[in-house]
Amino acid sequence: MRLLLLLALLLPVAHAAQLADLTRNTGQYAFDVKLFQKPVFKARVQALITPGLYELLQKNLTVSGPIMSDQNRTVYYLTGNAPHLGGSEAAILAYDVKRDALVVMIQSKGRYMSFEEGRFMDPRAYPEDLQRAIINFYGGSVPRLR
Repeated sequence: MRLLLLLALLLPVAHAAQLADLTRNTGQYAFDVKLFQKPVFKARVQALITPGLYELLQKNLTVSGPIMSDQNRTVYYLTGNAPHLGGSEAAILAYDVKRDALVVMIQSKGRYMSFEEGRFMDPRAYPEDLQRAIINFYGGSVPRLR
């Protein structure tokens, strides 16, 4: 019984630790730190998105800025697009530390796909540059997720 209780308490910590590769590399470029090759990061993202989209996500984040965070280090994010295809092939990956929730948005061939894990914060509370990226991504206002 005690073992089950201990495991239940440790599960959220283990789940959150999976994205340490994202949170500890703020200011670094995803491809420089080989973020998409990290087994635990890759498994968590692949579990969230539609099968077969991981390679598209990588491609659509080829041209990106560094991994960013808000001032409180509660939201980490990465935005980008495929080479020479800005505005038509793009992606956004955001992680809410407090809620241990991941959001992946992929734009490809005129389709917009959004995958949310858990209860993510209202996008209107995101850092301004992430809000702008989402507005540009959707070509309008910031959508409300879940």
